[in-house]
Amino acid sequence: MNVSSDKIGLNDNQEIDILNLKTREELIGPLRKKEGIYQAYHMNKSKWVSVNLNEMKSVDSIKELIDESYELTS
Repeated sequence: MNVSSDKIGLNDNQEIDILNLKTREELIGPLRKKEGIYQAYHMNKSKWVSVNLNEMKSVDSIKELIDESYELTS
C-alpha cells in the first residue's frame, strides 16, 4: 500500500510502498532493528510490522516474512 513516509516514523512526507506483515511477538524487536522494517502502520504494533519495500535489498527476506505472516493469519 502507498502511504506517506511520516506514517511509519520517517522524517519526510514522501509516498512510499509498504507491506504490513504479522510476525511472532518475540521477533518484533529484532526485526525492527533491520533496515526497511518499521513499527506497524495502523495495526497492532506488538504483532505486526511495516516493511518499506523501497528499502529492502533482498526479495528472499521479504518472502520469508510473507510466508510467516501467512501462516500466522490463516
